[in-house]
Amino acid sequence: SGRGRAALRVVTDISRLSYGIYLIHIMLLNFFHGWLDPLVASAGIKIPVLALCTFVSSYAVVKLISLLPGSKYVVG
Repeated sequence: SGRGRAALRVVTDISRLSYGIYLIHIMLLNFFHGWLDPLVASAGIKIPVLALCTFVSSYAVVKLISLLPGSKYVVG
């Protein structure tokens, strides 16, 4: 099915970029925590939002870096 192939492509791409995502996620997590901490008091809301923001932004940054020549030495 088309949806299954699309999902497989996304999972494969995330897997290919996972080392770069791992390397950058802590910087972005600290950024989002500093931004979100004063706005949201509930940990039940803050933790999932932090996780989602960190993962999506880490993937986006590493994906953009992966498009540069020679980036395989930086993002894996």
